[in-house]
Amino acid sequence: MVKELNEILALQGYFLAVSVSTGMESDESHYLFQEDRVDGLILLSPMEESKYILELKRRGIPYVLIDNQQPENDAYSVTIDNYKGGYAATTHLLELGHTSIAHICGQEMFRSTRERRSGFLRALQDNGLTPFEIVHGEFEIASGYETCKRWLVENKLPSAIFAGDDHIALGAINALQESGVSVPGRVSIVGYDDHYIASKLRPHLTTVRQPADRIARAAADMLLGRISAKMKRAAGMHIDPELIVRESTVAVGGS
Repeated sequence: MVKELNEILALQGYFLAVSVSTGMESDESHYLFQEDRVDGLILLSPMEESKYILELKRRGIPYVLIDNQQPENDAYSVTIDNYKGGYAATTHLLELGHTSIAHICGQEMFRSTRERRSGFLRALQDNGLTPFEIVHGEFEIASGYETCKRWLVENKLPSAIFAGDDHIALGAINALQESGVSVPGRVSIVGYDDHYIASKLRPHLTTVRQPADRIARAAADMLLGRISAKMKRAAGMHIDPELIVRESTVAVGGS
């Protein structure tokens, strides 16, 4: 996404300065917030977004949020419809005949975690089903790995898993295959994000793609519109994710 932003903004004569900030109190934030240093800011997945917004408004710096956490700050934001992504991933598994489906979440503080889970639950409810289990974890390989190891020790496995992201999915695949459990023959798995690793895993991972190019284009256009004052009215943008079907999901009884 940063690569896309850099290319788009460069074509308009802007230099993209990238800062990985640990929060409002960090030196990086103070540097970027100086009015004479930047024309505008794009905040990617900010965890203290309300504090940032207050300071940016105070200083008169145009801003755009990507993947923000608070719906009340959607006015100048670009977000993925994570609810729709969770619903699509689960519906795909249901259409393959799976009825015993687990969901391994990311951290609860993230809006994406809550929305993906809501989509998962709604898809099951629409089909009169309840989850095999919902596991609250982190967007880490270890979450998928440790959860599946626990299920194996307990001698119980779902027929399908909707993982909160591709890293969780990778951990689940590793744990299952280490124990001789076939993926997707015994357990089908869907990830989320379509990271680079998704198409390199064995089996190639069915996942929900977040289109980085479209997100970057929308955010850059919105920020440029604010900088030039051509954007007169606040209007957040929701972008639909895309289900990418590969090899890690098959119909019940398939191989």
